[in-house]
Amino acid sequence: MLVSLKNRIYEFTFKQINSIHPFLHKIILKQLDHLQLEQYYKQVKVHLGDVYLVEKRITGRPNQGPKLAMKVLPKNKFLGQNLLRYALTERNILSYLNHPFIVKLRYAFQTNTHLCLLMDFCPGGDLSKLIQRQQRLSEQQAKLYFAEILTALEHLHSNDIIYRDLKPENIVIDQYGHAMLTDFGLSKEGIHDNYGAKSFCGSMAYLAPEMLKRVGHGRAVDWYHMEGILLYEMITGRPPITFNFQIQLPKNANLLFNPLLIKNPMQRLGASQRDADEIKDHPFLKQINWKDLLNRKYKPPIPVINEEILNQKFDIPFDFILSADKSSAINYINGWSFVNNDFVQF
Repeated sequence: MLVSLKNRIYEFTFKQINSIHPFLHKIILKQLDHLQLEQYYKQVKVHLGDVYLVEKRITGRPNQGPKLAMKVLPKNKFLGQNLLRYALTERNILSYLNHPFIVKLRYAFQTNTHLCLLMDFCPGGDLSKLIQRQQRLSEQQAKLYFAEILTALEHLHSNDIIYRDLKPENIVIDQYGHAMLTDFGLSKEGIHDNYGAKSFCGSMAYLAPEMLKRVGHGRAVDWYHMEGILLYEMITGRPPITFNFQIQLPKNANLLFNPLLIKNPMQRLGASQRDADEIKDHPFLKQINWKDLLNRKYKPPIPVINEEILNQKFDIPFDFILSADKSSAINYINGWSFVNNDFVQF
């Protein structure tokens, strides 16, 4: 694949991770000069779309280019079901966020039929699979992931954004073992309190009480998810729907568990204007040096990565050709295209 952006040429090869989904052969985009996809393989299935692994091909250095994840969203589903606002929310939020534990958006483009987001690839898989593989995480590992995602949510809240869909499946592990927050389709911008959002959304097994009651929700919904979902599931290895208060949690984790799960969001830990600072002061996190954490100085366990699969190449013919040169104005989404300033450094 050749990409010409601001007079720079890039080549990508596409690799299979789990299964093959041959629906794209070539894409030509007028608004980004010239873009061609010659090989295209599916990595995982996500809500209303797919995620693919791509790699920048460096001449003379095979298999050494940076790997990126491409999220592909079919326009017909998003336009037909009035879901475009969710795709735009994710693109907009990722375009301006910059945090060490939030996946970075490198590039966004569209074709006549699809919206595409090119993001950092995290080869350690999602946290849910890690928990399944290990059955449960050690207290130290769970504490580090908890702290990293806590700062990611703190960054969102400082920008008047609530996440609303925190669960292990939406946290991925990068090549160094750090936890990275991803998938911002259900996030909400412009919320700086605990009741300003009114829509009903999220995964049913993880909904906070105020969401179920439909009385309005805000930042405190993320703190409910932090302890009631994330920490509980990491330490016990069980989803929150199987809450068992007879399970012995680490002492300080148990002390954190109760104030974050208070049904009244206004009384929940983190509900005040201090937001994440209230949680940071809890004894469970007293050993965390927050400056070192943000500088990624803590060393989490290195994730298990299947290098053989990542380096395996495929060459399979494709039967679907798209060209933005033909009727390029059809279903065009204004403001979608994006190039991260760091992208030219790849």
